[in-house]
Amino acid sequence: MMKLVDALPEFAEELAQGLAAEGHKHLAETVHSVEIVERCLCDEPGCVTFYAVPKTSAPAWPACKRVIAPVKGVMCVHYTNRQILWVEVLGRPDDRAKLDQISMLSAPTGNSANHDRDRGRIAADPSHTTGHAGPHPAVRFLEANLLQISSRRAS
Repeated sequence: MMKLVDALPEFAEELAQGLAAEGHKHLAETVHSVEIVERCLCDEPGCVTFYAVPKTSAPAWPACKRVIAPVKGVMCVHYTNRQILWVEVLGRPDDRAKLDQISMLSAPTGNSANHDRDRGRIAADPSHTTGHAGPHPAVRFLEANLLQISSRRAS
């Protein structure tokens, strides 16, 4: 695990500012302590989606989600009460490359059982790597809400 602010400090700052701008100061104040527990390992080049809690303990549909329009890309923050559960992020290939590099440096060596045979990354659950049909869930959500995001950026 790694802290978001250590891995992607600029992104963490954008997330905190976006949450505060949306009226979620209580969540913005927690960004400095958010840890990247698990990552999405889809093939979307700009996907930086991560879980701040183990994926298995995150509810399928949290009580709340908020779309944030950062400087680059888009993000959808899933949270409950005062805790960020996971953040779907698209359109940030540079941040994806940074996380991939950090993951490669911190990955255990010599244990090929933990790696996805097609991509060489730590494997996601089989339903995602083999049963993934259609675009990434964040892509579907963002396409459905693109007009709302565009109008926020314009104002």
